[in-house]
Amino acid sequence: MKSNELLNMAQAAKEIGLTRAGVLYAIKKNLLNAEKHGPYYLVTRSEVERYKKNRPPIGRPRKNNPR
Repeated sequence: MKSNELLNMAQAAKEIGLTRAGVLYAIKKNLLNAEKHGPYYLVTRSEVERYKKNRPPIGRPRKNNPR
């Protein structure tokens, strides 16, 4: 597969392991670079790979609460 292959949001979501809404959130927060073509966002495969490597942890941060 080419690194400049374009993916739609559903394909990018499947590759990353997010929902389409999660991908849109990442795009809106400038965590994932995408191009808008009409009503659709397209993401390159290389950008998806970059995001997967540098993605922030999912979920709420743990408390450092020693017991």
